[in-house]
Amino acid sequence: MSEKVRVAALNEIPPGKSLAVKIAETDIALFNVDGRLYAVRNACPHRNLPIHDGKRDGTKVVCPWHSWIIELQTGAVVAGPDFHIKTYPISVTDDYIHIEI
Repeated sequence: MSEKVRVAALNEIPPGKSLAVKIAETDIALFNVDGRLYAVRNACPHRNLPIHDGKRDGTKVVCPWHSWIIELQTGAVVAGPDFHIKTYPISVTDDYIHIEI
């Protein structure tokens, strides 16, 4: 059964920015791409190092550790080995971001 967890105020992550949050034991990276929010596991699939500070190009983020390119919409590694990271549904209610876990 899934649960929605409030993780941040919408104004904490303006367009073009990212934010690292933790829910229980899970590190999650939030990305605001031109007003659209994405949530993925904040871990490169190669060595589990954080990706939230990686360079972004549209809906793709480049792992700052290994240069793998990850598609935020699907979690797929599009430039690198055939790996995926978990994505999470997001909703915004009363200017707060909620992640479904």
